[in-house]
Amino acid sequence: MQIFFVHPTDLISDSDAISNYIRGIKEEALNNNIVFIGKTRGNPSSTPKTVFSYLRVPETIKILVLLLIIRLTKRKCLNGSLLSFHQIEWALPFIFGPKSFCIIITIHGFHGHYLIDLVHSKKSIRLILKCWFYKFIEPIILKKADAIICVSKERKRHYLSKYPNLSAKIFYIPPYVNIKKFSPLSSVERIEMRKYYGYDTDDFVGVFLGRLENGKGLQEIIDAVKYLSDSGENIKLLIVGKGSLLNSLQHKVSEACLEDTIKFICQQPHLDIPVILSSCDLLILPSIAEGTPMSVLEALSCGVVFAKLKVYQF
Repeated sequence: MQIFFVHPTDLISDSDAISNYIRGIKEEALNNNIVFIGKTRGNPSSTPKTVFSYLRVPETIKILVLLLIIRLTKRKCLNGSLLSFHQIEWALPFIFGPKSFCIIITIHGFHGHYLIDLVHSKKSIRLILKCWFYKFIEPIILKKADAIICVSKERKRHYLSKYPNLSAKIFYIPPYVNIKKFSPLSSVERIEMRKYYGYDTDDFVGVFLGRLENGKGLQEIIDAVKYLSDSGENIKLLIVGKGSLLNSLQHKVSEACLEDTIKFICQQPHLDIPVILSSCDLLILPSIAEGTPMSVLEALSCGVVFAKLKVYQF
């Protein structure tokens, strides 16, 4: 049976939790029947322009239209296959009409996460529409799915209570971490890598891995680092990732005169993440809402402890 993993990510460069989850399965697959449908690895500047290049079409709509085109033009390839979706909305083009394939939905977090953004940021029309969209499509898609996989027991309990009539097809399968890849560095390697990133052996280094977006608690963690630094603590913070808040966070760090204390590096290839984690003393997870973060499991596998806020657990 051909297995298709469907998610709009680049498995080479992206290091978010879902990308890491899919990458781990593909790397350890016992056969070659897994095909990934995602983003191109090509240079965006060389990508041919389409009508989407000239219209202000929301990214979600673009992806859904492209997936619909795949559904309509690759029918023979999809016959008898298993389609694995890692966000509920991407299954939408595949649930209507005659279906000659199985649909598996893997739930990594709360798919209505825009509700959290709505509570903790501007109540814009765009966010309100997204909340409505997710609330509307979730029961439709889950009823059409052949199986629903939850990566945490809390999530499974949530969906069992929300959709008791779907209990026969809701399963708990915990996420996977490659412990051969995510393992502690030797003492010598750790010292060398800390020097590479500009840290002394007596520095206490915290690291944040993830998207630089609202709800991740980055403003608060910068305030906390400033408080500790002003109190005489020898603490450093390494922020690894990209996102819309990068410029404002860098400005906040500059205003607080913390350039020597807090460093930013862009999102790194997943191959480099084990070394970054093992070089630090603490993984910091200040998010307002989280599912089951792969970064926590990867850090623990590297022998690095983590600290988090009390979050909305979905």
